[in-house]
Amino acid sequence: MGPWRYLFGLCWFLQVHFARSAVPLLANSDFFSLNPTQTTITLERPFCMFKDAIDVYLFAIVKGATNIQVADAAKKVIASNYTGTQGGLLGPYQVAKLDNPKCENIQASNIMADPNKYIVRVGGDVNCLTDPNFKGICNPPLQNNLQYRFTYVFTIGDVVQYQTDWSPPISTVNVKSSGTIDTWPGRRSGGMIVLTSILSTLMFFVFFAYIVGFAYSILNGSQTKEVSRHDTQTTAVLQKAQEPGDITYSSTLAGSERYAATQQA
Repeated sequence: MGPWRYLFGLCWFLQVHFARSAVPLLANSDFFSLNPTQTTITLERPFCMFKDAIDVYLFAIVKGATNIQVADAAKKVIASNYTGTQGGLLGPYQVAKLDNPKCENIQASNIMADPNKYIVRVGGDVNCLTDPNFKGICNPPLQNNLQYRFTYVFTIGDVVQYQTDWSPPISTVNVKSSGTIDTWPGRRSGGMIVLTSILSTLMFFVFFAYIVGFAYSILNGSQTKEVSRHDTQTTAVLQKAQEPGDITYSSTLAGSERYAATQQA
């Protein structure tokens, strides 16, 4: 039994070593492209790390916090929360308590069918801080543009058995102020935009006045042309050969008044 005892001890040591060298990882970008967001960070669940653990705690901490203890002297999990640690600024807080995931062959079809079975969304609870009747671990939205670190703690009866290393810092997305967003393609200043708007408005009024003036000139010209037309018509009169004493008329004007032509000698 001696060699088997040493072999068992070596396997236990390797399990602890590799588990502690493992860290919480960001969820696969093929399935969760918007990760991190301004208020959430989505992590993969710890599959196939410790088979003999019952529960898994996920702790979060803000980068730079000096207190990183997740267990007390008796190795019991510290029941720290988001409010008591000022959102991870003073130390780690509990994000979630999970059943220890069993080893399984994770396929894309499984993830698409039930993605929450394979991930933990840090910052996914928007009501726990404001709901006075909320009970349990509070996992409120994270602060934007802030770096967080995470660790998985494996327990039996809240007694720590194993703990992964803390993850590298993962930053949430920065939120831009509405006043700093440049919505003008040419990157003009605010005064330039106002001036352009005023000039555009004036150009509209000038164009409108031009259209009105053009239409008025057309209508006025049409009325003048109608007034200048004659109501009389000229009827040609065939001239016969002149004989002495005959009176000839060069034309006859038909209308309301008739004018005799001058008598030819």
